[in-house]
Amino acid sequence: EERLRERNRYLECWAAQHKELETRLEYRATHDHLTDLHNQASFYEHLSSALARARRRGTKVAVMFADLDDFKLVNDAEGHHVGDELLKQVSNMFLTRIRSSDMLARTGGDEFSLILEGPVTRSQAEAVAGSLKSLLGERFGVDGRSLQVGASVGLAMYPTDARNAEALRVAADLAMYAD
Repeated sequence: EERLRERNRYLECWAAQHKELETRLEYRATHDHLTDLHNQASFYEHLSSALARARRRGTKVAVMFADLDDFKLVNDAEGHHVGDELLKQVSNMFLTRIRSSDMLARTGGDEFSLILEGPVTRSQAEAVAGSLKSLLGERFGVDGRSLQVGASVGLAMYPTDARNAEALRVAADLAMYAD
């Protein structure tokens, strides 16, 4: 009977470790390793779900893409460790400007994507975009250096600008390059 209890404890411990590892692996598969934001795959999964909810509810979804201006120059001039730290700071600052129900992702090297879901109007989404752009007008202290970056921000709305995830992506991307 003691051997059974011992074996049970071992199996319970093994199962808990397995579950913890599974949770960590799932998190790593859906989040960016540097910023801990959602990654590109997770972003598009969330976008598909948001659009499905919006169709059922008759609501709107805003999608924003932001690309840091001249980020490559920071990496080249200051080094990748400074660029990485800048990306972390920008990520954290962006998170202070959005609702907890919004979804922010790092979808590329210096590219961020945002989903605004629920009751959202174009003017509200434009205000968020303006807030993110003004945030980047501030200086960032990184590794003893004072850095400033700008961003191009593109906005697309479902269903006004596009009616599916791919078309929204294209519309937001085009709007970003027009910014």
